[in-house]
Order: sequence, then C-alpha cells, then structure tokens
Amino acid sequence: MLVRQSARPLGIGAMTLVMLLTASLSAIAQITTGSVVGTVKDAQGGVIPGATVTLTSETKGTSLPPTVTTATGDFQFPVTPVDTYTVEITMPSFKTIKQSGVAVSPGVRTVLGSLTLEIGGATETVEVKAEASMIQSTSGERSFTVPTDSVQNLPFSNRGFTSLASLAPGVTGTTAQGTQNCMSTNVSMDGVSTMDTGSSGAAIFNMNVESIAEVKILESGYQAEYGLRSGLQVMAVTKSGTNRFRGSVYNVRRNSDCPRALSSALMK
Repeated sequence: MLVRQSARPLGIGAMTLVMLLTASLSAIAQITTGSVVGTVKDAQGGVIPGATVTLTSETKGTSLPPTVTTATGDFQFPVTPVDTYTVEITMPSFKTIKQSGVAVSPGVRTVLGSLTLEIGGATETVEVKAEASMIQSTSGERSFTVPTDSVQNLPFSNRGFTSLASLAPGVTGTTAQGTQNCMSTNVSMDGVSTMDTGSSGAAIFNMNVESIAEVKILESGYQAEYGLRSGLQVMAVTKSGTNRFRGSVYNVRRNSDCPRALSSALMK
C-alpha cells in the first residue's frame, strides 16, 4: 500500500520533467533550425499527391528523411538544420525536378511556392535555381541575417560575431534604436542564451567567428520564444562541418603608425 502511494507522485514528477524537457528542446529547435515547405503541381495547375520529396545538403552531401506530398500536394520539412539544400521531387510518369540553392536560416520558414512537374520519364531531370525572396512575408518580425559567406569574408577588429549586429539597419553596436542600452540585448548561441543573468548582464563569452555559420539579428516584432529580454536578439548558429577537411589562418595587427604613414604618403 505504502509503496503504491509513494510511487504515484514519483510517476507524476517524472512525467512533468519529461514534458518540461520536451518543451525546452522544442523551443531550442525552433531557434536553431528552419523549415522548408512547398506545393507540387502538374502543368495544368492540378496538385500532385504521393510525390517523393528529398532534401539534400549541398555542403555535406547528406539527405534528410524523404517526405511524401499530401492529398493537397503540400510537403514540409519542419526541422531543417541551417544549410543550403537541393530539393528533388520524383513521381512516376513525371520528369524529376531538382531545385538547388535553397537556403535555410534559423527560425525562418522557407516557402518554395508551387513546383511544377512535367510529364515524362523519371530519368529525365529538370533543374532550376532557387531565388531568395526580397520580402519576408511569413511573420511580422523585423530581422536581418548575415549569411555564411559574409561571416567568413568580412573583416573583424575583435574576431567576435556580435559586431555583425551593427550591419543591421537601425542598430549601433549591439543596441537597437528605441532601446536604452545593451542591457536589453540578448545574445544566444545555438538557441542557448550566453548572457550573464547576474550583476553584469553582459554576454559570458563571444565565440570566434571561425566557428560561426550564420548570424541573425531580430530587432522587433519577433515571436514569444525569443523572450528573456525586450531589445535586440543576436542569434548565432555554429558550423556543423562538411564532408571536406578545411581550415583557416588569420592575423590581426593594430599599428597606430599606419594612419600617420598613410597621411604622409598622400601628401607627397
């Protein structure tokens, strides 16, 4: 009797813990991953159910588990790691279509729109190139994304990724217009806040940009999962590696004589 009564609260507590952990992991996944959605149609505009859709990373060569279009021709990859992908759609009696250059950013729902399959053999392939949308219409947030090539090629004075926040319109340093100071800014790495919640309120660490794949700056109108602070949200996603070995070497040098020497050279 006593054993049964003591085991019941333990079961409820364990269930509560599992639910809290699941909710936390779900929130982190929404911040560090994106999603890809689209609709498959034929040349006459009719939807095509049962088509197989595959998402393949262009940097790693790996593929996510394939999905099948629904009765309305829709498909989605709800949890997609940040990367650039090629979408491949196959269906018997139709040509295979491949759309490359599909970029996925953290917390962004990438909408491919309608993809048209043409009648033909499955061995025939139609290749198209994805074009980035100039207007973000899936949410009311005001945001700015620094892609991988910019993170790799832009010069940094301190080799810290938070300095990329100043590239966003209306941002000075790590403070957005309309906020009082940097204390209202939240910096996160792979969905986990790096802020010191104690006395300083500053970021605990600032990772080297060599390990950063992409940085997204949320200024206003963002969703509830980006809480903690009411100001700027600076989110970084670390690199996950590719199928090739590579490295980089850099040198940072500050010389107060350089401006003087340049001025003298210009006056000659």
